[in-house]
Amino acid sequence: GAHQRAELGASMGPAVSRPDDVNGGIGRRGHHQGRPLTAVFTDPGRNRPFHWHTEGPAAKGRLVDCLIEIGAVAHACVHYPTGRKKTEAARARGLRAVLPRLMRDGVNELVIESRGAGQDRRDRHVILDVLKDIGAPGTLSYCWKPKTEPFLWLADGVCGAVRGFLLGDADVTYYNRLREALVIDDPIYINEQPLEMRKPRFPS
Repeated sequence: GAHQRAELGASMGPAVSRPDDVNGGIGRRGHHQGRPLTAVFTDPGRNRPFHWHTEGPAAKGRLVDCLIEIGAVAHACVHYPTGRKKTEAARARGLRAVLPRLMRDGVNELVIESRGAGQDRRDRHVILDVLKDIGAPGTLSYCWKPKTEPFLWLADGVCGAVRGFLLGDADVTYYNRLREALVIDDPIYINEQPLEMRKPRFPS
């Protein structure tokens, strides 16, 4: 089955996120951009990061509520299969697929979860290449933050809900709510296998 690790990124309006085989981008509809994230999601005094796979139903539900409340618009990119030695290549392909969509959504600031100086530099090279390819160098501000950044939690939630749906989790309520609220659209599939070999859901 798909790997269980999660590597995420997010932005201060939109986001790029990656839980192993799922990459994503999140934007916020303009009329919600002034509303503080903590006003609709964070528990008073919470200082520990949000991890979808370790949270209970109440916390997951609050995060989905937050995504809907702030008017998030998300793109999910699925890379499958992903060999353990090809995770960096898969991440780069996901960034290349999602970043142009974020730019079309009007993203002007990107925050990615830091994985260390060396891996952050790899992300930066990909971002610069994409911006050059689409003729938009210098139009996107970007930086890396630790997992304590709340916007990274939103990326975690989107990818967690999408990944759960693809893996056939028994409870797809979170995914269905995000779809019904138009927070997420159809996933973008990137696959090393021929198109006809792709499956609508991953094996469990």
